[in-house]
Amino acid sequence: MQGFFITIIMFITTSRAFSNDDAFFENLISDNIKQTQYSALIKTVSVEPIADIRSDSGSIGYISYKFIAEVEILFKGVLKNQIEYYVTYEATIKPVISLHSQIISLCLSKDNRLYVPDNGYRIDATEKLIKIAKEAASEITENTNTCR
Repeated sequence: MQGFFITIIMFITTSRAFSNDDAFFENLISDNIKQTQYSALIKTVSVEPIADIRSDSGSIGYISYKFIAEVEILFKGVLKNQIEYYVTYEATIKPVISLHSQIISLCLSKDNRLYVPDNGYRIDATEKLIKIAKEAASEITENTNTCR
C-alpha cells in the first residue's frame, strides 16, 4: 500500500511540472515576439566562430558565433528565405545547435545585424508553440521593442 501511494504522488508531481513548463514557454514566446524586432521559425544550417573576445590579460573570455538558418515561417520582421544571426558564448561553452526547427526572436544591432539578446530566445518548436507564436504576432498593436 505504501509503494502505491508514493507512485501516485510522483505521477502528480511530474504532471504538474510539465504543465508549468508549457505555461512558461508559452509566456516566453509571446513576450519574446512582442519585445524583439524579428521572430521566425527557423532551421539551423551552419554555425562558425567569428571572433574571440579577450580580457586585458589576453585570455579568451567569450567567442562570437555566426549562425545561418533557413526561415520556415516568419512571425515578425522582414521576410527572407535565409537569415544570419550572431550569438556570443563564454569561451568554455560550446554553441547549442539544435537539429529541430526553432522559434527564434532576435534584435537588430546598430550595424543591421541580427543577434540573440540572451539565451532565452531560441526554443525548439512544437505545433502548440508555433500556434502561440502566430497568435502573439497577430496581436501586436504597438512597438514594444526592448532590444538594446
